[in-house]
Amino acid sequence: MEFSLFVWECVIEGKAAPAVPKLRETLKADDMWLRIKAADALAAIGDAAKPAAPEMLDMLIREPDPEDPRAMEQRYLCFALFGKFLSKSIEGVDREKLLTAMRAGLQNEDGRARGTVTGLYKHLTDSEVESLMPAIKRSVVEPSASGIMFSDGSRMAGMKMLAENKVEGGIDACMYWLTHQNHWGSEKRTPQLLKYLLSYGVHAKRTIPTLEKLAEEFDAGIPSYFPKKLSKDKARYVREAIEKLKTTTDKPELQ
Repeated sequence: MEFSLFVWECVIEGKAAPAVPKLRETLKADDMWLRIKAADALAAIGDAAKPAAPEMLDMLIREPDPEDPRAMEQRYLCFALFGKFLSKSIEGVDREKLLTAMRAGLQNEDGRARGTVTGLYKHLTDSEVESLMPAIKRSVVEPSASGIMFSDGSRMAGMKMLAENKVEGGIDACMYWLTHQNHWGSEKRTPQLLKYLLSYGVHAKRTIPTLEKLAEEFDAGIPSYFPKKLSKDKARYVREAIEKLKTTTDKPELQ
């Protein structure tokens, strides 16, 4: 299946280049779905359609029309631009416009759309990542309203960026997620979040009282609908993190 898709993409990229001018015109169509499909087709064509990237970024950045209150056009543009068109390279793209579009994508209501933005983090310079940090933090603390089965991916990628860059606000972002998380799947998520918290060393010691209360809740089986064994596992993870925080002497420099 993957091989056949690869072949099909090669055929599109190699033979559909003459359609680029007409597709760029179609980006201005009155019908939203027609604009979306034109963007998707341009993304499938690849490098030959790169001149259309600025127009597509502008479309993603602009405020949604009144008839599109859930920003569905922006959602599909995230799939086309970040998920396909620019996923392998952002060479030649206006970086300021790209960063503005990424900030917009991180606020989209759809968790899967937000997830496409995170794939571009690896292409950015340190200063570009730093400029994105407020939007990244917000995407961690404010989960998407829809596409929630995909939301963990973008949030965890954001939390990783905060922790790796030792952004001070990442401590509170991590604690907020730990104490307000959707419990399904939390037995796997909790130890990862604690790992990011521990990376802050002595700066995270202030979270110990909250962590102790959280461990008690997990040990008591709160919430009651969550499997008791898994809840006790989470309590153990938290208590192990508390002990490490009590003894750590690591003091990384915070942003």
